[in-house]
Amino acid sequence: MITTNQFTLGQSSYVTGSYTGDTTKVALEINGEKKQTINVPKGGTYQYYAANFIHSDTDTVYMIAYDETGVELDRKKVNVYSTTGDLTVNPFVLEKDHYITGSYTGDVKKVAVLLDSEKGQTITVQEDGSYSYYIGNKLQSGLHTAWMIAYDEVGKELNRKQIELVHYVTTGSISTTPFVLEKDSYVTGTYEGDVAKIALEVDGEMRQSIAVPKNSPNYRYYLDKRNELQTGEHEVNIVAYDAAGKELDRKPVELTHYITTGSISTTPFVLEKDSYVTGTYEGDVAKIALEVDGEMRQSIAVPKNSPNYRYYLDKRNELQTGEHEVNIIAYDTAGKELDRKPVELTHYITSGSLSVNPFVLGKDSYVTGSYTGDVKKVAIEINGERGQVITVPADGNYKYYIRGLQATDEKIFMVAYDLSGKELDRIELPLSVTE
Repeated sequence: MITTNQFTLGQSSYVTGSYTGDTTKVALEINGEKKQTINVPKGGTYQYYAANFIHSDTDTVYMIAYDETGVELDRKKVNVYSTTGDLTVNPFVLEKDHYITGSYTGDVKKVAVLLDSEKGQTITVQEDGSYSYYIGNKLQSGLHTAWMIAYDEVGKELNRKQIELVHYVTTGSISTTPFVLEKDSYVTGTYEGDVAKIALEVDGEMRQSIAVPKNSPNYRYYLDKRNELQTGEHEVNIVAYDAAGKELDRKPVELTHYITTGSISTTPFVLEKDSYVTGTYEGDVAKIALEVDGEMRQSIAVPKNSPNYRYYLDKRNELQTGEHEVNIIAYDTAGKELDRKPVELTHYITSGSLSVNPFVLGKDSYVTGSYTGDVKKVAIEINGERGQVITVPADGNYKYYIRGLQATDEKIFMVAYDLSGKELDRIELPLSVTE
């Protein structure tokens, strides 16, 4: 029995394989013509020189095994392989490219450039199916015929493709943001692509072109509103150019008016305590005013460096009796109303607490203790009868003079009051007797 390995044209010199059994000799047969018979070496493998005999992958080739007496034992067809490959070439941009690039398939191992019948250096292709061939500035004139040639491992040409030489066509685009007539001094926006310069066109007249920033996609172009946009309607365009001055794009600039906006908030106004309406504002608020029962009061400017405002409200003259409707109103610098909010008029609810120290009968003459909150006065209450009401000092402590307390008195309280006399708290007085 005999086996054969693939024979590759241009690469293989020998038909190789293996044998078993009584095989002692082998011979090559090409297209029905038998070549020399040779002895096989011991070890089960053989090689038969065939480079001068096999010339095409259309040849019909067999290896034949013989025994010692020349009897044919086996024959196997030899697979004759011819390397193949394909090549693609990307268009070469004369003004930009320095490398010829493309892809390959099949048995391509190397590529070279043929420029005006002069072959350049052969390089090895990359394993990922692509190649990149440095050509430098040799093709910059564009007056050349150039080919990319693909080779197999041994240098056999597999394919060639003409390189398309093209000129670079600059492209680019520009965008613009609305231009606010009352606020902006610059037309702004972004660009991309080959844009190198921009210019404004105002009512059909071109203004000076300027270079765009190299390290940023954002641009700005000064627009002299006083001289360029005095009255009426105007047509303004921003125009983008490449480095050679070719127009790449243009966009209309939207001329808009600024619409002021703003809001105001207010905190509840405590009738018994406050003298100012207070709150915060945001946005374009420049002035505020009070409206009391439908009548407007003087407007005042809000602070420039703070979002907080305050507006004096003369309670004695403005809010004498009954129910009132009060609004705080926000305006822009031109006096346009931006927002209004009702001012909540509330009453102050006093609160406070009281503590008392133990009172020793027969020894103490003063009830002492402390207070918190809105406590302004205290009094003692004995068996339901209130004693003298006194004003407490401002330090948070009090002392109340009392004498004649008896251990038989059932209920004794210290009572706290606010300024108007409303009871805020009461606490029972603990009594003790001296020993």
